[in-house]
Amino acid sequence: MIPVPWEVTTSYGGGTAKGPQEILKASAQVDLYDTDAIDPYAAGLHMLPINKIIVNLNKKFRALALTGIKKGGFSDSKVDQKNSNRSTRHQIKSTNGF
Repeated sequence: MIPVPWEVTTSYGGGTAKGPQEILKASAQVDLYDTDAIDPYAAGLHMLPINKIIVNLNKKFRALALTGIKKGGFSDSKVDQKNSNRSTRHQIKSTNGF
């Protein structure tokens, strides 16, 4: 499984970014006996480590989103949208090495 702790655009409450870590913590409490599946643990399911770059991007973009929400929205200017999209694509591209 690929953990993605992301809640940049969560509009009601918050905490979804903690989901992957909480699933991992709870997985130690899962009962290994299941009447419908024989040895379900034998499949070797695995969660990759949580990527710190994604955690940091989530924090950065969540803060920006909250700033815009508190101000009542973002500019409708096409120039602003174009610059914002270019910056986001560049940051995501550079984190993936592409």
